[in-house]
Amino acid sequence: MKDLSWNRDWSSGDDRDMPSPRRRSAPTVTGRTAWIAGALTLALGLTACGGSSGPPAPLPPNTVRVANFSFSPKDLTIPLGTTITWDFDQPDAPHNVVTTSGPATVNSGTPQGSGRYTYTFTKAGRYTYDCQVHPYMTGTVVVTP
Repeated sequence: MKDLSWNRDWSSGDDRDMPSPRRRSAPTVTGRTAWIAGALTLALGLTACGGSSGPPAPLPPNTVRVANFSFSPKDLTIPLGTTITWDFDQPDAPHNVVTTSGPATVNSGTPQGSGRYTYTFTKAGRYTYDCQVHPYMTGTVVVTP
């Protein structure tokens, strides 16, 4: 007789053998199943790597990135006649650019979440600006003669 001591009802103190549970064999992995599993793993891995994690691409000179509730760079010094481009890159939160002081008015108009606004500075001086939607977003442009 087989030793079924592992299969006894120890709680009741009964020493008689209990029926053995039915055992199932593990499913066999076929070549096709393994190939599909591997392809799915690879596809998911590539999708995860394709995200926009990491630093944003560098912008051209005299461009201010408007994203993450900030202007970057926050302060610029440029020669007279230079054009600055504000690159709006935050679709879920529209922003704009409006001067709060300076020798001329800069106003990008209706707040936008993506797109660009350009302005050519034709008067020397110090310009401070903010986003009217988020006034804690501030920046400065100093225009030298």
